[in-house]
Amino acid sequence: MVFRQLLSKAVLPNLEKDLTRTVGREVAKMECNFAPQVYGYRPKIPSVGGAFGGTVAKQQAVQLQRIDIPFKPNQGLFHE
Repeated sequence: MVFRQLLSKAVLPNLEKDLTRTVGREVAKMECNFAPQVYGYRPKIPSVGGAFGGTVAKQQAVQLQRIDIPFKPNQGLFHE
């Protein structure tokens, strides 16, 4: 392990600085303005009619429907 560290320091002395500088420049160029997504799931009730509608609906598997919840940027656990 010591040999590898000495070899890397001798061959590439400024590799860490160069990588930090290059990655910093590339990240600064990127536009990462992603809005947070808040969503939940609610059971979807199928429309079943007829005399036996209640029993059929209970035997069916529960289907979930995705509900998007509006995001409020200045409200939450860490905001007053």
